[in-house]
Amino acid sequence: MDQTLYPVNISPEFLLYAEQNTLFELFQKCISSLLVDRPNDPITYLIDFLKKDADVPRVVILGPPASGRHTIGKLLQKKLNAVLIEAADLLHNIPSKFKDKLPPKPTIHNIPSTLWAQLFEERVKDFECVRRGWILVDFPNNREQALALQGHGIAPRYVVCLEAPDNVLIERAAG
Repeated sequence: MDQTLYPVNISPEFLLYAEQNTLFELFQKCISSLLVDRPNDPITYLIDFLKKDADVPRVVILGPPASGRHTIGKLLQKKLNAVLIEAADLLHNIPSKFKDKLPPKPTIHNIPSTLWAQLFEERVKDFECVRRGWILVDFPNNREQALALQGHGIAPRYVVCLEAPDNVLIERAAG
């Protein structure tokens, strides 16, 4: 009989060991990273991946205007010692290699999703973001932008969605 048809019996001791040492989470991180980055040499990539701190924060904060996205982002930045990335800051510090792809007067709303994703990818691959982690505020704003980020290998560990009643948001926006 074919050995692949037999059920796999894993000893309870092995499962306990894997649970105690968070091996399932580690395997998930390794596989996710491999599938997103698709390196030419997976073994060397995994060795390097395991050497660096894979538990750095990768957070996206979403919400309507006046919901406190920036305030929460700054608080998390201080608490987690992560790099705060805001869309407006990226817009003012666009690397020269992207300048020719921009519209004449770039704003947060008229830059294509794929270009935003490239800008964020460039930023999160910066040494400080890799070492300390990142908190992304104001992006993505829609499904297309989220898929563009995902397509560029930017996968947050946490997404914080802030909500508030309209009357509260209007009061906060009014001052």
